[in-house]
Amino acid sequence: MSQDPLAPLMPAVSPAPSTRPVATQSPPPGISPKEDQALHASARSFEAMFLDQMFQEMNADTPVDKVFGGGNGEKMYRSMLFDQYSKVASGRGGFGIANAIYRELLHMQEKAQGIHPAGAAS
Repeated sequence: MSQDPLAPLMPAVSPAPSTRPVATQSPPPGISPKEDQALHASARSFEAMFLDQMFQEMNADTPVDKVFGGGNGEKMYRSMLFDQYSKVASGRGGFGIANAIYRELLHMQEKAQGIHPAGAAS
């Protein structure tokens, strides 16, 4: 079993019920499992991109460690590190952004297909 290399840097916490990944739910009626998976993948990808941008901005003014020399190399690797942080955070439930995006994508797809979501007014 491979261990997550970023585990020591990111505490293992279970996502709160409100941020539980929606991927564990069954697809709604009228949406194929393949479409549902694509919606989930798009939502998680968006959340990871958003978190990456947030991490980049949070650390934009962080001073460069003189031990590693700084320069373009450190900027490149720092960028890659934040990219991995964002993917891991999003994969672990993130901040609930993916869930909100998924619901909106699902709503737009249901609307485009003429499907009335459960509980929606006709």
